[in-house]
Amino acid sequence: YPSVKEFIVSVLHEIDHAKMRQKMGWKKYEREYIQAGEDAEERGGDFHDDNEYEEQAESWARKEYSKKWKQKFK
Repeated sequence: YPSVKEFIVSVLHEIDHAKMRQKMGWKKYEREYIQAGEDAEERGGDFHDDNEYEEQAESWARKEYSKKWKQKFK
């Protein structure tokens, strides 16, 4: 990773995926994640990068970093 910040944001991003999966159940999460990726592709986007679940996890991770982690790694 190019910085500690990017590493922490990446870990937080994956934590949010795990929280979604736990809340929804793995089968429902996987089904809906795949559907969101297919929807992104149908709109001309990328399965992963334009997937609403990826966008949500990234948004949460960046907010979480700003709220709780940024001050610890200045």
